[in-house]
Amino acid sequence: MEAGLVARAAVAASSLARDLDLPVEDVVVVQNSNTLALRLLPCDVFARTALVGQEVAAFEVLAAQDLGALSAPIASLHPRVEPRVYERDGFAVTFWTYYDSVTDTASPTKYANALHRLHGAMQSSEVEAPHFTERIAAAEGLLTNRHETPALVDADRTLLLDTLRGGRQAMCSRVNAEQLLHASRIPTTHCYSKRPALHRSRDVLPRSRRVRRCPCARRGQRALSGCRSCVAPGVSSPRTGDGRGLALGCAG
Repeated sequence: MEAGLVARAAVAASSLARDLDLPVEDVVVVQNSNTLALRLLPCDVFARTALVGQEVAAFEVLAAQDLGALSAPIASLHPRVEPRVYERDGFAVTFWTYYDSVTDTASPTKYANALHRLHGAMQSSEVEAPHFTERIAAAEGLLTNRHETPALVDADRTLLLDTLRGGRQAMCSRVNAEQLLHASRIPTTHCYSKRPALHRSRDVLPRSRRVRRCPCARRGQRALSGCRSCVAPGVSSPRTGDGRGLALGCAG
């Protein structure tokens, strides 16, 4: 999000929070991509802000409520405000509980247990989500349009297209039932929290028609390497680098 939009989004989120009786004197940018992540102080609330029409905030709220009801270890919506999407000055804003990150990483056993609990809830979830092939098709559209992705050199463009197509073919060759998928374990999509086994929900939970259970849920210590084998590569936008899916985090 450009600097001018960041300033407007921060004002929109903080003014909405004040209207909801959440005291705000300072706004800290936690992450800036297509969705702006803000920490509002001193109320210590986590606000996700994006341009109206360029977000899936309503889906995020629905997914968080559904997975939370299934006892999934995910970050929760803020309990002091109504769980819905708020709009102001062209921005959609949702309010979440803020969790401090810590530098100590979780043990492999705890991390694998968090993945196991998450997948148990995802397998039971009935939330309607976009199929992962739709995300791949959107990414392919960007890669084949040089005006949309002018910074990519031909070699990189070819590599990304081959990766997307190979990933789609590998996923669609599976024969199991579908379930929700989550993002791979990379620094921008997971955190370690003081609270046990927390997972932050991101923009989209893609659904695969043919994956019954993510292999990482059964690998124990190998779960620390992420679960790239069950997540379609290239799901992130080539323009923004924004990883979309259910972002992982777990506590020490």
